[in-house]
Amino acid sequence: MIRRILLVAGGTGGHVWPAIAFGDWVKRHHPEVHLGYLTGMRSLELEMYRSAGLDPHIISLEGSPLGAPRGQRLRRWRQQFQGLSQSAECFREERPDACVLFGGYLCFPSLLVAKMRGISALVHEQNAWAGKTARLASRMGVPVASGWDRCAPFAEGRFTPVGVPVRSFHLVSRQEAWQRLGLEGEAPSAPIVAVMAGSLASHPLFLQVQNLAREDAFASWTFLFLGASSCLDRQGNRILLPRRWDVEFLYSVADLAVLRAGASTLTEVRLAGLPALVVPWRHATGDHQRANALQFCRDNVGQIWDE
Repeated sequence: MIRRILLVAGGTGGHVWPAIAFGDWVKRHHPEVHLGYLTGMRSLELEMYRSAGLDPHIISLEGSPLGAPRGQRLRRWRQQFQGLSQSAECFREERPDACVLFGGYLCFPSLLVAKMRGISALVHEQNAWAGKTARLASRMGVPVASGWDRCAPFAEGRFTPVGVPVRSFHLVSRQEAWQRLGLEGEAPSAPIVAVMAGSLASHPLFLQVQNLAREDAFASWTFLFLGASSCLDRQGNRILLPRRWDVEFLYSVADLAVLRAGASTLTEVRLAGLPALVVPWRHATGDHQRANALQFCRDNVGQIWDE
């Protein structure tokens, strides 16, 4: 009988939000189960957890040593060793019966601790191309659950497709959403485009879409750029919005989404019924964003825009 579960997720919203969403599901359906959370030291990670009313354990990891700039590699490898002892301390405190790892560099120390202690573990891979932690876990005999029905380079049968857990949201009227975003007046009747560049806010994508928005063909359209400014800033038909985590208002007001190809956001956009222009980040590890985009556009109203 599983009574205590540790959820490990960090790095970006693409890992953190599925962990939070899964935890919410467990709390609703199995309130007797105790949940603990483990994340890294980035302020963004803590902001997401605390916006959901959670206070996670923290280990001193700020990024992967693999592919890091040469000047940061040694420090990040040291952090991995430090993270191993900190993860072990978290396991001692939480005493989990099971551990669910949501991918990324942050999960590697917890994967080792779980195996050393004989604790049941599961890796959830959000992307259509499995990351290093998921591939290592599979070789160690840890089962892998996938957000898509494809999880390369695994062959069929080496993973279990389960979908991507996402935040609960409820769509509201266009006018209410417009006002809840802090915008004045009547919501435009002409098309509204939601531009989402991930939790780390990809400014090159913002700049490309801003240039597009200036063209005469889009003069009557409104472009909402989520997380592009520290405060609301209106520049003609371009509105820069501060970062926020209540996504339902943006999804409710938009007619079209322009977004990076993170698995969590793609899943939310699909559930919101929005057509999407998907712009995969070309530097994503293993080109997993392109793999996500291809899977999304196969089954949904979407088009890939190659930068």
